[in-house]
Amino acid sequence: KHNMLNDKCDTTQKNEGSGEMINRVEELKKDLNLLTMDEVMAVTGWSDNTVRDIMMYDKEFPVIKIGKHNQVRFEALKEYLSTRRVLRGKSKEEY
Repeated sequence: KHNMLNDKCDTTQKNEGSGEMINRVEELKKDLNLLTMDEVMAVTGWSDNTVRDIMMYDKEFPVIKIGKHNQVRFEALKEYLSTRRVLRGKSKEEY
């Protein structure tokens, strides 16, 4: 026999499992410390154009490209910033 109560319990258990998975994903995201372009701008004080140019054209920048979105791990950004670079006056081809 089909029992609506059992279906509801099964759905609740699945949702609880999904909630646990969502919590686990959030924990993993925190461990990765991925920064968006806006967060890189806030951390560095660089302009939108500077961050965009570096993320798109600097071959040494540790960008993670996912579709149209660019992200960088915080630790990788700190390592990148530990090396002196002169970016002023470079054309996009020279990055």
